[in-house]
Formats: sequence, C-alpha cells, structure tokens
Amino acid sequence: MRVTAAAVVPQPIEEGKMNLKSLLSLTVQYRGRRFPTPFTIIIAIYAGIAFWTFWFMLDGRTSTVVQRFGAHVRTVGPGGLHGKLPWPFETATNVGTTDVYQMEVGFRTEGDPKNKKYKEIKEEAEMFTADMNLVQIDFTNQYQASDAAAWIFHVEHPETVLRAFAESSVRNVVGGSSFDDVVTSGRGAVSAGIGKYMQEMVDKVGLGARLGQVNLQDAHPPQEVITAFNDVNNAREDKEKLIQQGEGYYNGKIPAARATANKKIEDATGYKNRRVAEAKGEADRFLAVLDKYVQAPEITVQRMRFETLNEILPGTDQVIDLSGGNSSLLKFFDVNRVNPQSAAKAKE
Repeated sequence: MRVTAAAVVPQPIEEGKMNLKSLLSLTVQYRGRRFPTPFTIIIAIYAGIAFWTFWFMLDGRTSTVVQRFGAHVRTVGPGGLHGKLPWPFETATNVGTTDVYQMEVGFRTEGDPKNKKYKEIKEEAEMFTADMNLVQIDFTNQYQASDAAAWIFHVEHPETVLRAFAESSVRNVVGGSSFDDVVTSGRGAVSAGIGKYMQEMVDKVGLGARLGQVNLQDAHPPQEVITAFNDVNNAREDKEKLIQQGEGYYNGKIPAARATANKKIEDATGYKNRRVAEAKGEADRFLAVLDKYVQAPEITVQRMRFETLNEILPGTDQVIDLSGGNSSLLKFFDVNRVNPQSAAKAKE
C-alpha cells in the first residue's frame, strides 16, 4: 500500500493586510492539518523572552544600570520593581551599591572562616620609609560602589584599579613617614593618610567608589632583621620604664622637699618677726626708762633695783641691802610695799 504525501500549501494573505496578526497566523497544511511556520515559532519565542525580560525586581542592596543599544540611559534602584525594553533593545547590569567590600593589601586570606590562613604578598607589603628603612605593611580597606554607572563605565576593571590606588597610597604615605611612626606610635595617622590619599585618587578619575575604614593590620620589619628590631624595642621599653620610675621618684620627693622648705621659710619668717617685735619693744621700754631717768635719776635707779630683785628673787617679801660703804647699817626693804604690782606678779 503506497501513501502519497499531501502538498504543503501556505495560506494566502490578503493584500494590504500584512501585520503582526497576519504573520502570527501564517500556517502550512500537511495532511489536512495546519502547523505554524518557523517564523511564527521565532516570534512566539521572542514574545516570551520579551515578556520575561520586560520586568525586573531589585533588592534593597542593588542598583541597575540600564543600557539602550549599549548607551547608558538611566540608573534605577536600589530596590523596587522596574521595567525596561526587552532584549536586545535594552539591557540591565546589576551593581551592589550598598554592599561593603573588603580589599586586602600585602596579604591574602585563604581557607574557610573557621580555619583562616594568611599568605603574605611580599611585593605588595615591602616598602621604604622616609628614613630609608625597609618595612612590611599589611592592611585592609573597605569600599562601596556608590555610583553604579561610574563604576561600570568610567574605568575598566575597577577592582584592579582600586587595588593599584591602594598600593600607590600606602607607598606615598609610608615613604613620607619615619620607621618608628609607621611601626609604633604613628599607625593611626598612617591609616588616616592612606584613606585620604586613596579617596582623592578615586574622585579624580571618577571611579564611583566610596572608601571606608583603612585598618593597618600589621607593620613590621623584614623577617631577616626582626630579632634585632625586637631587641631595640625591648631597650626602648626599658628606657621608658626607667624614665617613668625617675619621674615617679621625682614627683614623690620634690613636693615633700618643697613643703619642708616652705615650712622652714615660714618658721624663719615668724622668728624674724618675733625677734624684731621684741627688739622694738625692748627699745621702746629702754627709751621710756631713759626718759624717766633723765627726770629723776635716783628714783629711777631705785625702782629698777626693786624690779630686778623681784625678778631674781620671786616670792620674797623682804630683802636686806648690804650695798654701800657702811656695813654696820643694814637696810631692810619691804618689796611688796615698795612695788606691789611686781610682788603680785611674782607670787602668781
């Protein structure tokens, strides 16, 4: 039994009605059935692709750069539902503009987070300081792609360019600093200088990145001289310790010595003032006695004698005066009657 294939007859299209609807209705007949043409299949597939690529959803961390035939037309996001012309008219490239990335310079971290291993990159880490000492620097730098369009279009391979900027910045800053500042006391200033210099270079070329914190992980001399460097550091620490001990001894002794000196000065000043006052008082009394003596010499001498007797013989009511040439004449004096005030003072 022989089967004869039916002829494939395209359906005619009415003149003047060639449109998308007519194209989609193009069919061929085979054995009494209609089948779509390859053109119709291509149109259907593209329609599905166009519908699928017309809409796109962004999360809160991502921005999208939309290009029309390769030219940048707009940047959308981060986040939200957005639309664009289907491929190949417009394409979209996602950029994580809120994600914070970390760059390692001078070393690389290998292995899983629980078992990290650090590999030093000597050609990145070694550099000279201002005093011509060799030092090895390891640091990390955080950054964000703040401008999605600039990050994509202004520079090819922006991560590579940013790493080159980081290496140039650290060599510039370390090359202007002393070895001691880089390794010990000035590490904060070195980190700040690296970040500032890098941001200036990034802004100059329009890289579209915003730099974060620069962390100076390690700064040390090469391994060949690390032992000598540690000896120098130990000597420096001993020096600082002795200086601190000396300052502590000084602060403990000097205030006490100053207090003692001030007390002696105050005592001497008081003694001086007291002696001057006593001298002035004695001088005033002497002048007063002199004035009385000029007026009545004998009476004054007699009164001074009684006062002296009261002072050297306190509590004695009567005394015998043996002075004078006539020893047969004894003179009795009632001291209380002659000078009652002096006698009362003596009894007290």
